[in-house]
Amino acid sequence: KRHSVGRQKELAVLGRAFESAAGGQGLFLCVTGEPGIGKTTLVEDFLSELAATGRPCALARGRCSERLAGTDAYLPFLEALENLLHGDGGEEAARVMKATAPNWYAQVAPPAAQDSSLARVLAESKAATQERLKRELGAFLQELSHLRPLLLFFDDLHWADASTVDLLA
Repeated sequence: KRHSVGRQKELAVLGRAFESAAGGQGLFLCVTGEPGIGKTTLVEDFLSELAATGRPCALARGRCSERLAGTDAYLPFLEALENLLHGDGGEEAARVMKATAPNWYAQVAPPAAQDSSLARVLAESKAATQERLKRELGAFLQELSHLRPLLLFFDDLHWADASTVDLLA
């Protein structure tokens, strides 16, 4: 496993950002730089250090890729939401997602987990508008972040599809 060397300043910035989020002040943080300088390694090291402290948080990871750029909409978000459902606190995340973001839940939950009330909601809104998806996701992320700090990590965001970029904006 590779580790960041000489990145204490950057790790401290990430740590302060986490403390801000844990204190209820959400923020959007970008790690930028030339290809190959260790941006992903820096974030992975930070996440490892955070996990080692035992601080409770929800972590969702999504990856953008050149190969999938321009394919299905929202792929990094869908991957991140699947992470939440399968990670620590997944049952809690599923409960909150069903209540606040049923259209997202329907896309990431195993079919066996979807109950009849959810099927009814989805039947009523066969094609959710992008605005509705945005509102649902915002409500879900806000509600989940009230329960514990929430970290969304999107790697290689420069390859994101237009829908993902719009959702982030």
